[in-house]
Amino acid sequence: MSEIGPWADPAKALIERVSDAIGGMLVPWQIERTAKAEANAKIISAKAELEVSSLRDRAERRKYHEAIIDQKNIESVVVRSLVYLNEDARPEKIHDDWIRIFLSKCKMYSDEDMQDLWSRILAGEANIASSFSRKTINLVSLLDEIEARYFAALCDFSIKVDYGKGVYFPFVNSFDENIHLNAGLSFSVLKNLESLGLVHLSQVGGFREGLGKNELEFEYFEEKIKYNTTKEKYFDAGIVKFSSVGLELRRVCDVGPVNGFVDYFKENFEKINPSLKLVDL
Repeated sequence: MSEIGPWADPAKALIERVSDAIGGMLVPWQIERTAKAEANAKIISAKAELEVSSLRDRAERRKYHEAIIDQKNIESVVVRSLVYLNEDARPEKIHDDWIRIFLSKCKMYSDEDMQDLWSRILAGEANIASSFSRKTINLVSLLDEIEARYFAALCDFSIKVDYGKGVYFPFVNSFDENIHLNAGLSFSVLKNLESLGLVHLSQVGGFREGLGKNELEFEYFEEKIKYNTTKEKYFDAGIVKFSSVGLELRRVCDVGPVNGFVDYFKENFEKINPSLKLVDL
């Protein structure tokens, strides 16, 4: 500007005005600053690329590691399922969508008890197609190991009733009975199972089931119990009931008889159904 002489100030003003109009003009000092900025930008870009590349490599290693674990879990479930297959099982009848959903869920479990549960479901579906709904598959994927064990414990208290269909219901007459509390089935545990969609609870009145014939027959493992029902069209079944998903899942739970349950059932069932008469077998 000093070389321009008297026109230095107008020249400076012109440059600034043009710069404002076009978004900036490069004068020598700006060129130098821009060059330094570009050099720094390249350095920053190179560092960023190295960081991204390293991050990408770690992500690939993580995916590879997860894929190995998923594959091991799937194969373990499939191998375990073989011992539960019936001779007339038809695995080819399993729907493609069902098996994809099943594998996407069971691969997440390394716990042996949960793998055994998944393997029973797979074998059950292979034995009889459409035995387990997608809703059941999704619900099981939400269970943790403790919740699954509590549900299995509740299934130990389930008794089969044949009033046309032959289904199971868990007999609970009160939320504070020692026989259930000793198995860890407190009210809060049962409420959690209800929130998961496995059971329904009734705190007032209990559940009633219809009768299809004049004799009401129960079966608890090897024990047979029978009542005359000539005057009734229904019976009271306690305050806990399996949901449709719970009934599906009950079929694959590893259940066993509870000591003293038959006596508990008879005593409390007759309290809530006083008009039914026990038949000696």
